[in-house]
Amino acid sequence: MPKRTRGSGGPAFTVALPRPLETRKGERDAWWVELPERELRLSNLDKVFWPDEGYTKGDVIS
Repeated sequence: MPKRTRGSGGPAFTVALPRPLETRKGERDAWWVELPERELRLSNLDKVFWPDEGYTKGDVIS
């Protein structure tokens, strides 16, 4: 197996869970989460990831 190279997106990070995330509603269907390292835009939360089970992107995040 070839050795993986580091991508240009910067280092990966993890968040200790469970802990509540403070969110604020943005324009259209987007929500914003402010973390110490960055601000994230969450969108398309109704997108279905697993149709047989009915789980959406929002379900995975929550």
